[in-house]
Amino acid sequence: MLRLARALPDGLDRLRAFAVGGEFADWTQRTEDGAVVLVATPSARLAAFLDDLRAAQKGRAA
Repeated sequence: MLRLARALPDGLDRLRAFAVGGEFADWTQRTEDGAVVLVATPSARLAAFLDDLRAAQKGRAA
């Protein structure tokens, strides 16, 4: 994420704005052998943000 943000002139500003609002991960919980296991997966918001950074980077390369 940092590599993508640094590659854009406004990437770090985009990253700061993203960091302010919302969740980065969705958490699920399950039990394995009597122990609770928490699993983090990237949130839809994070996936969309990364897609936007990638698209902006590709747009600069074109």
